[in-house]
Amino acid sequence: MKIDTTKYLGLFATSAAEHLEGMERLLKSLRAGVIDDEGMSELYRHAHSLKGSAGLMGFDPIASIADQVGQIVERTRERKKVLTADSMDLLSAAGQHLASLVRAATERQPLPDVTAIGKQLASHLAKLPEHLG
Repeated sequence: MKIDTTKYLGLFATSAAEHLEGMERLLKSLRAGVIDDEGMSELYRHAHSLKGSAGLMGFDPIASIADQVGQIVERTRERKKVLTADSMDLLSAAGQHLASLVRAATERQPLPDVTAIGKQLASHLAKLPEHLG
């Protein structure tokens, strides 16, 4: 049985905007060097929550990009590493793509292509081992 998600579109838009704003704020703090482990965890939670709500709404490209962002943040945090400037640039670009995707989804427009940013995120993830040790 397929669920009609259109009645939840406004709620998704509000929630997604909050998560995107939180991600942007935390990335700015990260660039300024004023983010700690708790901030990294919060950044991960924003990406993870956006992934989940997008997935429930059937917005798979949003869920995919948000998942990759979350994985990069989580793997970096687990290893007590510092995100490089290139990593932060990539996460910022991903955030901009996510904002465009969310805007299109909430306006019921076709979602922009995510192939390029998806490949960039996947390449970056491939450089981060999944497990410690």
